[in-house]
Amino acid sequence: MNESGPKFKTIVEQSESYMSTKSKIQTTISQNFEELQQVVNNYEKCRKVNEFVKTFDFEEWKLGIDETNEIAEFKEKLHQLHTWSTQIN
Repeated sequence: MNESGPKFKTIVEQSESYMSTKSKIQTTISQNFEELQQVVNNYEKCRKVNEFVKTFDFEEWKLGIDETNEIAEFKEKLHQLHTWSTQIN
């Protein structure tokens, strides 16, 4: 075996075709990651809504109404739900 010539790996990695394909793959991965990050951010907004829906019990809240303060709090929660809905859509 002759060791004096360039190595196969060197020849391949210096070829125009290899460098072009590698660049396209890296660009595609980067773009896909950025798009996925946007999707994750949108789902993260939904997490707050999901937690609220899981923990808020209207019937339990309704039984406990005896002060104007609680009605104001409920209106605030409804407003927050509307705000979230607008942001998500």
